[in-house]
Amino acid sequence: MTVQIETHASAPFGMSRVLARIIRATDIAPRMRRVTLGGEGLQPLLGNVLPADALKLYLPLPGEKGFMPKMFDLLGRSPQHHLRAYTIRHFNPDALELDIDVFLHGNTPGSVWARAVQAEEQVGFIGPRHDFQPPTHAAWYLLAGDESALPAIASIVESLPAGTQADVFIEVEDAADELPIETQAKANIQWLHRGKSTTHQSKLLETAIRSSTAHTGDGYCWVAGESGVVRGIRNYLQNERRLNKKAINALGYWKHS
Repeated sequence: MTVQIETHASAPFGMSRVLARIIRATDIAPRMRRVTLGGEGLQPLLGNVLPADALKLYLPLPGEKGFMPKMFDLLGRSPQHHLRAYTIRHFNPDALELDIDVFLHGNTPGSVWARAVQAEEQVGFIGPRHDFQPPTHAAWYLLAGDESALPAIASIVESLPAGTQADVFIEVEDAADELPIETQAKANIQWLHRGKSTTHQSKLLETAIRSSTAHTGDGYCWVAGESGVVRGIRNYLQNERRLNKKAINALGYWKHS
C-alpha cells in the first residue's frame, strides 16, 4: 500500500498533517494497547521527535474502516470526527515505525478505536507537539501522572542522562497496569495503586508528592493526568513549595465529566 502524506497550511506551525497506516496492534497490559503506525507518511517526523511528544489523531466515525484522505478536507466541518492526543512512545526512524500506547477505559472514542483497529487501516494525525521542554541544566526532575500519562512519563524517564535525579510517581489501578521502564537515570519510580476508586477523586499522587524530598537547586516538574488532580498538584508546587512557575509543566490530559 502506498502511504500518502498531506502537509497543509492549516496544520499548526512546525507540525505536519499525515496519513499513515496501522502496522499492528498489541495488548501490552490488561488496560493498555500499543498501536504501531508506519510507512512513508512518517517521514516529516524524522529529526523532529522529542521525549513525550504528542500526536493528535483523527479517529474514524463508527462504521468507518480507517481514515480516508478526503477526511482532511472535512476537518473543521465534520464535528462527528473525534480528535484525540496520544504520546509517541517509541519512534524508529530507520523502520519508519511509531508506537502509541492507548489506555483502555470505558467506551471513550480512543478506547473503542484502539480495541477494534486492524493492520492496513489508515489513521490521520497532526504532529508532533512538544510537551516536554525542560531547562537545559535541571538538577532534578519530578514526574507524576496517571495511566493516561504513563507513556509520556516512561518516554521522559528513559531519555534522562545517566545519574540524573528523578522522583517518579505513577498512579494505576493495580500491579497489572505497571509496565517496565528502562533508564540510566537515578530514578526513584513509585507505582501507586488506587484500586477501584475513581481517578478524579484520588489523592494518591498529591499525597506522594507532598511526602517526597524537596531537592535543592533548580529542578523541573512535569505532571499530567485528570485536570482537577493536576490542578491541585500544580497549586501545591507553586503555593506551598514555592517553585518557579517556569519550573512546572502541568497538563490536563483529560477531564472527568
